[in-house]
Amino acid sequence: MNEQRTLSPGNLVRINRAAIGIPAGRIALVLRKVKKRGNADYEIWELQLMGGERRAYVKYLGVDLEVISESR
Repeated sequence: MNEQRTLSPGNLVRINRAAIGIPAGRIALVLRKVKKRGNADYEIWELQLMGGERRAYVKYLGVDLEVISESR
């Protein structure tokens, strides 16, 4: 089962690119798509990290996210 899933609010995703304080492989909930500025050909998504830390909301490029569970 190797189908491509699309990002949308409510999906659970795995973060594939590490950032300061956020290791690769971390699970997050997609909250919303951030509005594009200009002629950008990429998508930025706002996420809520699972685990309850203080820095719970982050933004990531769509290419750095892997959908693991879609919302209904």
